[in-house]
Amino acid sequence: MDIKELILRINDGKSISKRYKEKHKLNEKYSFYEFIEEELNYYEKQLKAINRDELSRLLIEADWFRGEPTAQRLYNLIKNINKEVLKTLDYCYRGDLLSAIDNLIRLLGYKNKKIKLYLVEEYINHFNFKLGNESTYFRVRDFEKGDEIDNCYHVPYNLRGIADNGRYSISGFPCLYIADNLKAACKEVGNKPEGKFRYYAEYKAKGTISLLDLSLKSKEEIATLDAFDTFRQLVTYPLKLTCIIKTRNESQKNYEEYFIPQLISHCFLYGQTEQVFTNYEGIAYTSTHDFTSICAALPAKFKSKDKIKFEGYCDWLLSKFTISDPIKYIE
Repeated sequence: MDIKELILRINDGKSISKRYKEKHKLNEKYSFYEFIEEELNYYEKQLKAINRDELSRLLIEADWFRGEPTAQRLYNLIKNINKEVLKTLDYCYRGDLLSAIDNLIRLLGYKNKKIKLYLVEEYINHFNFKLGNESTYFRVRDFEKGDEIDNCYHVPYNLRGIADNGRYSISGFPCLYIADNLKAACKEVGNKPEGKFRYYAEYKAKGTISLLDLSLKSKEEIATLDAFDTFRQLVTYPLKLTCIIKTRNESQKNYEEYFIPQLISHCFLYGQTEQVFTNYEGIAYTSTHDFTSICAALPAKFKSKDKIKFEGYCDWLLSKFTISDPIKYIE
């Protein structure tokens, strides 16, 4: 196996989710934690199967590795990241969310000494996604007959009670979900309920928007990766793995597969983590309903000094886009 082959494997979200589903079919007690642990252990083995000289050359070309650029030191870095990711997930299962957030922030920031030994900059800086100026995204809403079809914004603050629990959003806290194509936007909200009417709006970015990158790369993108971006793929995979897996039972109200994505989302709302996440305004992720599409989740949060709003919409968030009037969706 060479580096490109490994990068292709870790970006194949559909196959990863399929493996998870198949293992659970064989054993209904099989947990998400066990799957993540097994996948990360296997990832370490696959990395060690790559020619050491090839890995060393990558580290030299990427020029983003602190200290001697050896394959062994890369193994050590990945092992340490895997350990901290599993530790964070362990806290989530225990319900100890404060410790989970603290551990995640230490990993992403520059507070984990074992990670700091190997990376020139903070770990979080390797998760940078740029939603380009004038990029067009889509948001879909379903309306009841007789509803006022005035916009396709996020749930207003005065209706926060209907803001659902999502992969990258927390119940009761409005979040703007958009997708890079209309088909994916429809899949994200699910099948249209009988008797409702579906509308969508186009969101065109006003300037570049920085997002935390939890998305996967396509085969075409992987073929053009330079050394630095290839290195980024290797070091960000352990955390991404915990976010990209399709839920095995969509009829439930809460999901193990949402533990880390929601923890990350909570960090965007938690004032004590604002300094670590200061360069990001939301999350870019690959849709588990369409692994070829990129979506974004932007929390309708308040800045530290903002006055709380009890109705309406997030002003700073909506100011980021030129938003069309609702357009009726034709199947």
